[in-house]
Amino acid sequence: DPYADGRQRFADAMRRLDADDEVNEASVAAVLYEPADCEPDLVVVLGPPTQLPPSLVWELAYAELVFVDVAWDELTPDHVQAAIDDFASRRRRFGGLDE
Repeated sequence: DPYADGRQRFADAMRRLDADDEVNEASVAAVLYEPADCEPDLVVVLGPPTQLPPSLVWELAYAELVFVDVAWDELTPDHVQAAIDDFASRRRRFGGLDE
């Protein structure tokens, strides 16, 4: 099942919630993003731009994506810098429309 990784990650996060806490978007996000304290602005996806990683579905909702068509062991600092430069050149609208 290609989605098992993302489903398992979500299930693991739900188990980390305190039983006394209310289950809402903020409490689920807190355990999913752990150890980060917020959703990512940039997700670097390794591999071809025709496949999204199922384990990152939650993070992909509002993140900017940069595709780097290399394997993990081939990723260099230059690839990461190019992804950051690409991200920095974008005009983020956070779901808004151009006026």
